[in-house]
Amino acid sequence: MSFPTSLNDALVEKRYDSLIILGVRGRLNKSLESIHPMYSDKKEFEFAPVKKEQNRDFLATFNADPPVDLTIDLYPTSESSIVTFSLNKEKSKELIEDLVNKSGFAPVKPDLSFIEQVDEMFYLQRSSYEACLFLSKRMKTNLEKVFGATWYANFLSYKGLSTEECMQFATKKYGISELRKV
Repeated sequence: MSFPTSLNDALVEKRYDSLIILGVRGRLNKSLESIHPMYSDKKEFEFAPVKKEQNRDFLATFNADPPVDLTIDLYPTSESSIVTFSLNKEKSKELIEDLVNKSGFAPVKPDLSFIEQVDEMFYLQRSSYEACLFLSKRMKTNLEKVFGATWYANFLSYKGLSTEECMQFATKKYGISELRKV
């Protein structure tokens, strides 16, 4: 890992149509479990429980308005990353900056492996975004609503809800008819 740098020098950005992914690599100076209490005053920002996997621990979060999916990863090497998916670059960057400031996250310049990791995530999520585009046109509704409902349903799955519950809560939250009926 390289030396700490400014957030602007550390951000990796990928864009496809309106879909924007921002990512930053660095060191998190707090535990993932300590992040949620720092945001107890922000009701529009939700947290799932920390998930522990073989190669990483992660904290999934979701900002409702505008919809921003934000994930914080912590790897066994003590490296960490923050990645957002959204249609709103400014809100994504604002959430990352706030998290960096509150948590003491120390950004580092991205290396090729992190850029490739962001690229892989991005290409996986493009198909979800394309499905949102298709559905928004077919439903004749706002892309942000369909995007929000889709990404929010995915986020809710990390909270342990069933697929049915995820879809029900997400479509209600974003005021659209159920996506399965389209």
